[in-house]
Amino acid sequence: MKKIVIIPLLMILALCATVYATPSNLKAYYTMDNVDTSGTLAIDTAAYRNMSLYGGVTTGQTGKLSEGYLFDGTDGNMLNKTVDVDSSYSFSWWMKLNQEQSSGGLCYAFRYGDTAQLFGDWCNGNDELKITIYTASGGTSFTWSNDLGTTWHFYTVIVDNPQNNLSLYVDGAHSNTVAFGAGEPKHATEDLWISSGENRRYLDANYDDFCIWNAPLTFTNHTELYNSGNGKPCNELGESATAPTLNFSIIANNSKTGVTLTKFNATFNGTTYGTTTGQINTSFANNESYIMNITVFAQNFFNKTYSDYNLSLDLNATLDPGTRIYATDHYDGTLINFSAAIGSNSYTNVNQINWTKIGSYDFNITSSDHFNKTLGSINFASYNQTNYSINLIQAIASITPQNIYGNTLTTPFNLSTPNYYNNSNTLYLSEGKVNITWEKAPYKNATTEFDIIALYNSSLTITGIYQSLLNVTATDRTGTTITNFSINLTNSNYSTIVNTTNGSAIIQVLNENYNITIDNEDYELKTAQVNLTGDYTYNFSLYATNSINFTFKDEDTKNILSGINISMEIIGDVNYTNITTDTGSHYITLYYPEEYTIRYSADSYDERFYYFELTNRTYNQVTLYMSNSSRTSNITVVVYDEINDLVEGATVKAQKYDITTNAYNTVEMIKTNFEGEGVMNLEKDSEYYRFIIEYNGEIKKSTNPTYIYGDSINFQIILTSPSGEDFYNTESASWSLGFNNATNNFKFIFSDSDNAISKGCLYVYKLVADKEQTLYNSTCVGASSGTILIGVAAVNGTTYEGKSYIYYNNEQQFLGSEIVTFGRTVVSGKLGIFLIGILCVIFAMVGFWSPPIAAILTPVPILFGAIIGIANISIALAIPLVVLGIVIAVILSGRA
Repeated sequence: MKKIVIIPLLMILALCATVYATPSNLKAYYTMDNVDTSGTLAIDTAAYRNMSLYGGVTTGQTGKLSEGYLFDGTDGNMLNKTVDVDSSYSFSWWMKLNQEQSSGGLCYAFRYGDTAQLFGDWCNGNDELKITIYTASGGTSFTWSNDLGTTWHFYTVIVDNPQNNLSLYVDGAHSNTVAFGAGEPKHATEDLWISSGENRRYLDANYDDFCIWNAPLTFTNHTELYNSGNGKPCNELGESATAPTLNFSIIANNSKTGVTLTKFNATFNGTTYGTTTGQINTSFANNESYIMNITVFAQNFFNKTYSDYNLSLDLNATLDPGTRIYATDHYDGTLINFSAAIGSNSYTNVNQINWTKIGSYDFNITSSDHFNKTLGSINFASYNQTNYSINLIQAIASITPQNIYGNTLTTPFNLSTPNYYNNSNTLYLSEGKVNITWEKAPYKNATTEFDIIALYNSSLTITGIYQSLLNVTATDRTGTTITNFSINLTNSNYSTIVNTTNGSAIIQVLNENYNITIDNEDYELKTAQVNLTGDYTYNFSLYATNSINFTFKDEDTKNILSGINISMEIIGDVNYTNITTDTGSHYITLYYPEEYTIRYSADSYDERFYYFELTNRTYNQVTLYMSNSSRTSNITVVVYDEINDLVEGATVKAQKYDITTNAYNTVEMIKTNFEGEGVMNLEKDSEYYRFIIEYNGEIKKSTNPTYIYGDSINFQIILTSPSGEDFYNTESASWSLGFNNATNNFKFIFSDSDNAISKGCLYVYKLVADKEQTLYNSTCVGASSGTILIGVAAVNGTTYEGKSYIYYNNEQQFLGSEIVTFGRTVVSGKLGIFLIGILCVIFAMVGFWSPPIAAILTPVPILFGAIIGIANISIALAIPLVVLGIVIAVILSGRA
């Protein structure tokens, strides 16, 4: 047998006095025994209004009382336009379903009103009958299901407006009664449909005796019409039903003392009434037609429900006082089954204990899936006539939070779940999956799902807690987004690599400094530093890998040379490129990292060279300075080693002083040929230059600034040890030694990433005329890194030498030295002294012919050497020697 579904009923109601059904209240009666002569109208024997037949309706079928109609479930239905009823009314009919009505859409046993005031839905699924009514405050409905099969059944739907009740009776039995919302039901003159409503599905069923009443039928009326399943015509309903008194009342008594309660409440099918005077009086009729579920309850008493109570008799309820004992889950508050021992009384697997005794009892409670609890002695006198709830713990979780570095974060902090909030690190939970959220400013909230096991004390860790989100994006030199790249984020405490294919790498970080390196094989490898204090977006602007941007500037004006055709050759062992530009710049990508020689020239400008080593995965900016050939001279540069051998392949950089920036710019480079020579185009007599000589990638000499007076410059470098190196690494140490002409300070900087250096020292020596050194000043710093400054007096003709040392394991190691001379430049060094000595010997040989003349001429080369600077001889020493020679000549002349 299949269950059937009755379709909700919607109605229009208006408040009026209740009149109970008699034949005189019969509004319309469709016996369905016949039709009019046209065959399209169902005859109303109550002479109210005939109903139109549409679609697949077959008349003359076997009915319940006589004949009936068959609705085909495809398009058969009946319609009665603009039916008006009173605010309280009823429908009754016989119906037999021919097949189970599937769910999906609405099909109506009947539908009163296009706006669905009252309807009965048979096709709502789940084999349920759903009755629905709409009032001014909204819809009220109930569902009822029964296995009705495909046999005849009698239905009565009653709308009792003064009582605000919607009731259903089926086959001589009360099905349900509910109270609808405040305000009378929506009521107007509406259309009445049978089998369907407008644009709805159709019902496959047989109908007989459909009646409309302008009064609420009573249960007696219903059973009379049902007639033990045989049926009775609506117009033969007896007159025995009279209007009952509307004064159904309830009183409540204490079951222990018999005392009547003055304050209690009662619920009638969902509607609650209350009293403080000892009796509830309602407007429900004292009539057997009303059968309701009534629950009576009062504070400090146990609830009591009277099911299917017939309102024909007033209710004299009795309530039991006592203590209601129950157990709840500590986490979600749900009621749980438990076992308990209260004194000598035992309870097993119950969800509530109604305890009526007074006094002190030992109380222990257990549960199969919660931790047991011993309560000790409980004095139930203080709990009498109340609820006594015991919280039981099912699972315990201790939470340890860790940040992205793996460091444990200490209390205070807060923990929360969907049902719980706690400011310690311990939670009492229920078994199953639960999301636990850790909270503490200035960190972001961190949520982790855990699988909690009953009766376990679990130690759980929430990891990866962070403070901010770093969003790294990238664009190329045209502003186009780069989608594929990886980010390597590091600092002294942490490192992580994040890959992306959508152009955005989002990294969880703490508010600290980080180095971020972006990597895409088609672009330069680039690193940036960010100092994070909150969420931040950083964009890398990247150039293609192994790319160079050349800028051409006038050496003197520093202006970009646009509008001039500049030719440039880029020469490498693998690659060779020849370009021409008139924009003053040129961007190029080279496919092979190696050493390149750059040769560039333009009309009216000197041809120059630049030597450049392209490192793989880099972008480089190179500024090439060009000098107007009218201002420069060819200067021959010669490089010797420490034994005066010519050095081939030495790189000489000429750096020109820029007064506007107080800096030196590399304006030209040359590499010495097999004769140790090269030619530079530099300005004589008017510009400061300093020179850097490199050999095999190491700085071998860095000169002090000087003017260029002659057409050639000689440099002597030491190839056996690093000398005059600006920046040099010894083991793990980095250091630099230099002299600042503006402040007259020697500056020594050293550092050691391995902390192997124990001390760094700077010694400054003063060189006297006879080349003996005297210690001028010294300073040491006892650390693995430091900076030492020693100032000297800028006395013309004075030479100072700074020597730098470091100590490894208390063993001194020499790093390098720097020499500075004030007032003049020694051009020839030891060669100058040798030349002066030869001249003095030659002039002394004049003494064979004239001793006085020899005495005068012999010291003259010393004076000239000091004046022109070919030897490091003080003029203050040279002049006395010449005077002495004159005195000797006078003496010799007198003797002659």
